[in-house]
Amino acid sequence: MYPPEIKDSPEIAAFARGELKDMGPMSRAEKVLTADFVLLLLLWIVGDMAFGINATVSAFIGLAILMVTSIMTWEDIIKEKAAWNTIFWFAVLVMMAGALNTYGVVGWIAKGIARGVGGIGWHMGLVVLILVFFYTRYFFASAVAHISAMYAAFLATALALGAPPMLAAMSLAYTALLSMGLTQYSGGPGPALFGSGYNSTGRWWGVSFLCSIPSLLIWFVVGGAWFKVIGWW
Repeated sequence: MYPPEIKDSPEIAAFARGELKDMGPMSRAEKVLTADFVLLLLLWIVGDMAFGINATVSAFIGLAILMVTSIMTWEDIIKEKAAWNTIFWFAVLVMMAGALNTYGVVGWIAKGIARGVGGIGWHMGLVVLILVFFYTRYFFASAVAHISAMYAAFLATALALGAPPMLAAMSLAYTALLSMGLTQYSGGPGPALFGSGYNSTGRWWGVSFLCSIPSLLIWFVVGGAWFKVIGWW
């Protein structure tokens, strides 16, 4: 539906090897940058659990190391338009999603939708709940906000309709992950990818919506059959 302009590039590997050879051994700055990168990965993985250092503080630690060692300057930082674009996208959208959740708007909508499917059988009711849960991701800039606002209400409704507990819980959990690519702000990598300028907002939304249809069909048909095999319903 939206193929890349360059589909085959066998010469890239040879070109990269030649460029690395011409560059010679790693410089001091490159070694520091590599060590800083490894440190950041470790802090993002275990920093919060082992040292009480959250992801934001970890990022500032990595940035401070680069600035102290003169690998980057403040002028270098303010020139990173894609990074600043990502920050502004996430800052505004996460704030808006958080405000809607704080004032109960999202919870009110979720409970209204849940009441609307209360009179139908659990099979159709669960399908409707999954579809609504999936496509309401358009209104959220955070997976945590989306799940915390809607998961419990939708799961409770599915169980009240008579849906098997494991099937309902895991179907909604999988759906929360499947919807991560719907928009450029529905998941962490989205704004960074969007900042490259390859996609327009309209193209991203249009292609992701078309891709969501076969994706959901696969999960409903193949996934549903597998869930039956393993005894979830």
